[in-house]
Amino acid sequence: MSDNPKMVQAQKEGKTPFHTIPLTSLYALARVMATGAFKYGRFNFLIDAIRASTYIGAIMRHTFEWATGGDRDKESGEHPLAHVMACCAVVIAAEDRGMLIDDRLECESKDPDTGEVRVENLITDELDAKIEDVMAPFRRYAELSRRIVAAHLSMPTGAEPLTGDEWEELEGLYLMLPPGLLSRHADNQRSADDVGNGD
Repeated sequence: MSDNPKMVQAQKEGKTPFHTIPLTSLYALARVMATGAFKYGRFNFLIDAIRASTYIGAIMRHTFEWATGGDRDKESGEHPLAHVMACCAVVIAAEDRGMLIDDRLECESKDPDTGEVRVENLITDELDAKIEDVMAPFRRYAELSRRIVAAHLSMPTGAEPLTGDEWEELEGLYLMLPPGLLSRHADNQRSADDVGNGD
């Protein structure tokens, strides 16, 4: 039996697969979110900025509560991991809205004589630059690969064919990639092609 065309098209378009979420978990999440809404106001975290450290602490407490044998939160009566889900949902929503204060790597140094507190966040421009240096070869490899595909398929992208130097650059970048990364990408691409072909 072939797949329904609408389902195949939805998979090709990358539509959010809400049908893969266990409903039992959603019910628990909704009840915990309702408890928070009653205490602090519905979606308060979208208008009042929250600190990442607050939710790191909450996530860890509820996780440890469950890991050490707790099956019900003492205050809400809900599953501790439902509280973890709620914390994660709040952080993701607040971050998307620009209401998350990222103090994950915030450090304080207090002068014992003056009481003056110096605060530094280790997520600095220097660290961002180091991350960019690590990611740059991957982005360049992806760029060159897209140009090869575009040329092979005669796609109207305006991309120029690779020069000899760029082919050598691509080979060098290939050797830098982690083992197995390209094979996993190829497997994923073949799976996507199979879905698109209705196999």
